[in-house]
Amino acid sequence: MISTSCLAQDIKRNSINVGLLGNNPVVATNYARKFALSKNQRSFFEVGLGIETFLPLAVLFAGNTSNGFFLPIYFAPHHVTYNIGKNSNFLELGYAGFFQIGSNQVLPGLRLGYRKETKKHFQYKIYTNPICLGQVVIWPPSLIGLSFGKTF
Repeated sequence: MISTSCLAQDIKRNSINVGLLGNNPVVATNYARKFALSKNQRSFFEVGLGIETFLPLAVLFAGNTSNGFFLPIYFAPHHVTYNIGKNSNFLELGYAGFFQIGSNQVLPGLRLGYRKETKKHFQYKIYTNPICLGQVVIWPPSLIGLSFGKTF
């Protein structure tokens, strides 16, 4: 019981990050909550708000062009992941997707990535998010996503 208490005090549980590509349409601001499972295992729940203006996702959601230009589409990226690793290096596995705000369209996917957490409470992630469309799994045009943030 003492070790659980110490573990809870040592780990910062909240973070804010900026995500680029991946399951973030172009750019998104995300909030994440960390759940410590053990010293080397963690789980994360993350939600955010992102914008898509010119990538092929705008074409996927038909009818979003005007005068030859794409109109902005707002998305809410989200993911739930399991992380395992040592020290500050973690393998990230889980569910990741996004839904278009103002519609009922959700694009679910998977998450495979690497997470680095520094002693100064900065975090960096690089990952890929294949999207599941029925029985077909595709990689979006942005094969790799990046995220930079701060835990608190």
